[in-house]
Amino acid sequence: MKLRTIIASLTLVSCLVQCGLVALLIAIWLSRFILCLCLCPGAGLFGPRSEQFIVRTLEILLFPIRQFLSPDSFGSGSLEVYVLLIPNSLIWGVGLGTVIYSLQWTAKRIRGARADNRESSQARF
Repeated sequence: MKLRTIIASLTLVSCLVQCGLVALLIAIWLSRFILCLCLCPGAGLFGPRSEQFIVRTLEILLFPIRQFLSPDSFGSGSLEVYVLLIPNSLIWGVGLGTVIYSLQWTAKRIRGARADNRESSQARF
């Protein structure tokens, strides 16, 4: 695969995963709010472990963009968070895409060198 294809696909996957996790956190908050307000105070759909897992996962995924921006840049609106996910996904896509492409290129060269060695050893006999 080409480098651009790998980077684009990893950027898209990273963006979708991050947007999904943020949307899941918003849904958890909204469901807790509705449950506590209307039905039974103190009850929730998800326990704190699942929320902590999602938050920790987002902290890991948002690590690159947090290194470039100040904490004040994140704001409180969800639209701002979604806008910041795009450059963050691009950072993940370029980084991981370049690593995957270089590993594929190295593996192809190693396989090519092995095939050349086999052909030259068979030609001797």
